[in-house]
Amino acid sequence: MNHKKILVFAAGGLLLGALSWGGYRLFLPGRVQKALAENSRDLALIETSDASMKLEKDFGEAEKQNAEAGAFSAAGKHPDAWRAAKAARRLKTALKEKLALKNRVRYSDKMLEAEKAEKAGNPEAALAAYELALHFQPGDTAAAAAAAGLRDKIAALKAAGETAREKAMAVKAQGMALVTAGSFFMGSREGVGESDEHPRHKVYLDAFYIDKREVTISQYVRFNQATRRKQPDAWSTGNQYPANTDWDGAYAYCAWAGKRLPTEAEWEKAARGRTSTNYSFGDDPARLAAYAWYDTNSKERAHQVGERKPNQYGLYDIYGNVWEWAADRYDKEYYLTSPKKNPKGPPAGSSRVLRGGSWSRSADELLVANRGAAFPDSNLDGVGFRCALDAGQK
Repeated sequence: MNHKKILVFAAGGLLLGALSWGGYRLFLPGRVQKALAENSRDLALIETSDASMKLEKDFGEAEKQNAEAGAFSAAGKHPDAWRAAKAARRLKTALKEKLALKNRVRYSDKMLEAEKAEKAGNPEAALAAYELALHFQPGDTAAAAAAAGLRDKIAALKAAGETAREKAMAVKAQGMALVTAGSFFMGSREGVGESDEHPRHKVYLDAFYIDKREVTISQYVRFNQATRRKQPDAWSTGNQYPANTDWDGAYAYCAWAGKRLPTEAEWEKAARGRTSTNYSFGDDPARLAAYAWYDTNSKERAHQVGERKPNQYGLYDIYGNVWEWAADRYDKEYYLTSPKKNPKGPPAGSSRVLRGGSWSRSADELLVANRGAAFPDSNLDGVGFRCALDAGQK
């Protein structure tokens, strides 16, 4: 090759090198900024995936190198910035590989945990384990298929459980009357009853069930035996008289039976039997003897439940025989401030509400709106109870 050609090649090489360096210098700031953004994003994702990675030495060094790259870039030292960004990227890549390895181990552990939970008959725990396995290995077909099958199985079990609860609810509601949702006027009309029965006011109640009969001694004895509570020696399991007990005992029995005490408003609505008169059968007290044991016909004692006529809801002994505990605390002026929907009584008070009167009371004291009260630990002769249940309870 002659000298002329050598000079041409040398000049071309110098020109190409100059252009490449110029291009490198020209495009380098953009490449640095792109690397900085990618490094910051990937480090944040690594930390989000596993917070413990933040404690890794390489993680701290990668953050340091990336921060230095940003400082060099801001100072216009783009080659230094590029070298620092590449160092951060190498550390970041090593961290991603380490996290991937940890996730593969976690995936295997969760798959084993899910299989064990399935064999143990715990589909909810198995599903949770499969979903965690998918978190560690997104898109894994085996875990996804197993999780989908379990979701279907859990849905079927849930439906079966709801059916079983509905059946249990039907059994529990046997011997109870359904009082449908709606409004009624609570309290006595003007000129009737005592001052604590006023003002008469409109109340809305959700639907509920209430026992058709007062809880008997035989039922209460079974409760005492099951819960090992003390009971009077005279009580026998065959006794169908109403159980005399304090409020605490009545509350405990209803809870044990899967029910609750009725609120005062529920008791009155059920007792009224869709009427607005003094009694469910009208205003004439001469008809009371057909429905109640009270001072005129009781012979000064309680009687077995269900011997008198029921009201329109099929409730027996709603008047007389024994007073019945309500869930509410008593306040003689509560009707002045009572809520219009599902009232539950005042928040405080030393006494609990009694309703319905007893075998020793007169016809005037057996008005459907008549209110009584006693201390919750009072164990009085002539005080019993019946239970209620939310209609929508499952």
